Amino acid sequence: MVSVIGDLARKEILSYYRSKPAIIRNILMLAIFSVVPIQQIHAVLVSGGYTASALTGALEYLLLFASFYAVVVSSTISAMAFPLEKDQKTIEHLLSLPLTDGEIFLGKVFAAVISGLLSLAFIFSIIVGYTFFADGSRIVWDSGLLTPSLILVVFLLAPMVVVLSVFLIVAVSGFVSSTNEAYMSSFVVLGVLLGLIFAKAYLPVEPLIFNLLLLAVLLTAIFLAYFISVKTFNRERLISRA
Repeated sequence: MVSVIGDLARKEILSYYRSKPAIIRNILMLAIFSVVPIQQIHAVLVSGGYTASALTGALEYLLLFASFYAVVVSSTISAMAFPLEKDQKTIEHLLSLPLTDGEIFLGKVFAAVISGLLSLAFIFSIIVGYTFFADGSRIVWDSGLLTPSLILVVFLLAPMVVVLSVFLIVAVSGFVSSTNEAYMSSFVVLGVLLGLIFAKAYLPVEPLIFNLLLLAVLLTAIFLAYFISVKTFNRERLISRA
């Protein structure tokens, strides 16, 4: 079963990286969601006196913003989940494999989740690496960099947003007949993520408390998305829409 899921994931990844439009979109999104946070972090450091506390505060919001890039990458792959099988006339073969509905679903989300998490690590490395390269020598270490709140953002919240977006879009792809229709649902995810960033910035709640509450919400949402997606998975509907 594990090897079959791996084969499904490999097929999804290869389909994505063989697409020139996807590669071009990937490069454009990488430029936007790395350059903008880098510029904003520099502006915060200048106004905050190049202190570590100012850097940590900026990273909390701007790394979450940068995770838009990973959501876009994973959304593009997950949107192809079932529409691609229909386009290539392989949906009947997929559904005839000795896999449960849950295993087929996991096979489809695996490629998008892995690609999204790698993209997340890549863009975070670019932003943090360039910031230390350009401004690191001037930073005054008035506090530690990795606060509990920032740790939650980097290692839990941003990755969980990617996972949730993949689950939702793969689920939607089973109900629509084209990749473009499935991909449209990613804009909902991006809108929610943008709303979370604004809420965190303007609500009178401590960042750590906000992050802990958001962690609980995301865990619940991921569980529900997986449960509902598997329960509503319908092989006959997929074949009839092929």
